[in-house]
Amino acid sequence: MLTALLAAAQAEPVIAVGHDYGAPICVTLAHLNPTSISGLVLAAGNLFTDTPIPAPLKAATMPILGNPTAKVMFSGPMLRMMLRIGVGRPRIPLDPAVYLGDGGQRRTIATIFTAALRELPDRYREVEVALKGLHQPTVILWGDRDPFLGVEQAHRARAGIPNAHLRIERNAGHFLPAERPAGFIGAVKQVDRVRKHPAP
Repeated sequence: MLTALLAAAQAEPVIAVGHDYGAPICVTLAHLNPTSISGLVLAAGNLFTDTPIPAPLKAATMPILGNPTAKVMFSGPMLRMMLRIGVGRPRIPLDPAVYLGDGGQRRTIATIFTAALRELPDRYREVEVALKGLHQPTVILWGDRDPFLGVEQAHRARAGIPNAHLRIERNAGHFLPAERPAGFIGAVKQVDRVRKHPAP
């Protein structure tokens, strides 16, 4: 759909910005459309097939306990709790109506979340392979208090992508667009500067 959108827009090459599950989508988009994507900002998103899954989320991947665990873990109350614990300092309230939507959206979140946990090797294999072929200037943006994806994954992403730069937001959690909007905008501007003035 995004590839079709780029073609229909007939726009100049764009910077693709992805947070969380948007990060692997942006990597895939850049891989499939290398001339249409001129830069990347990848924020707090998994890009690897073997990323450690923190407990108790790991229980959702177990053969017998997985389905009932996933039903509890990704229920409305638990998703709202994840919003609360996912932010760093200073603590800012995240509106569940914006992040979680209605019942249909919450079910979609639960479906994507569960599948991503259970299908890491299959779902992320092509993403991981695509990293080495990215030629676009890239900024990896991460919070050092992210409870879902540790900052070591940020360093790993930086090492796996040519022309990538790493920006760590101190005391920030997972929800960087809301927690550190200035840092997020700064990352986009950094990519824009590099793509306009590439190093010789």
